[in-house]
Amino acid sequence: MDPVDQAHQIEMAKQRWKILDAVARAQDRYAEVSAVIAASADKYEARAAVGRLLGVREDMAGQAVTELAWFRLTAADRRQVREDRDEVLAELRAAGVEPTWSSGP
Repeated sequence: MDPVDQAHQIEMAKQRWKILDAVARAQDRYAEVSAVIAASADKYEARAAVGRLLGVREDMAGQAVTELAWFRLTAADRRQVREDRDEVLAELRAAGVEPTWSSGP
């Protein structure tokens, strides 16, 4: 794989990890997430409030959380999200990348 394609793949994996990590955090705190969404004036305020609550940026990750379907709170789905997140993290680490929430978009 050429360096440009590899860099693109790494960026895509970082975005996927951020979304999966935000969803996993929201699943762990679903009652709090539900409360801040219900207290928000609109979806934009809800995304910002959820981002602050979970300590994530309010871009795609915040949107993914606020659009989370309730069935994603089942034990099986929570387990699958964590497995997916950990798999993406392992791929990033194999490429020498350690994703963080402070590392830009």
